[in-house]
Amino acid sequence: ASGVQLPPSQYAKTLRLFGKVGPPWKHTAALLDEVVHLGLVLPQICQLFVLRASLAGGVGWEGLQQMHRLKFEGGPLLLSDGMPIEPDLVTTVGHMQQQGGGLPLSVQLQ
Repeated sequence: ASGVQLPPSQYAKTLRLFGKVGPPWKHTAALLDEVVHLGLVLPQICQLFVLRASLAGGVGWEGLQQMHRLKFEGGPLLLSDGMPIEPDLVTTVGHMQQQGGGLPLSVQLQ
């Protein structure tokens, strides 16, 4: 119905479904645009749902690039190690070496 705003949990369920079904990415992108337009704060688990939907939709990294526009409960988007993702984050080994950082210790030990 027109003018009815769904709660964030409904968007979370839809994103989860998109990750399983794999509709064309344009449908997921339209849903994300709506979430941003409405200013909704999604549950943290939606980070995973967006990534799964991007893989299922055949676009992979575009999903990660789109996530900086979204708001999640608990604050900024997090990597598995708890480090915040910046939209322009560069993680290539060559870039880290150019910056004098080298490889993380866990990689050096392997």
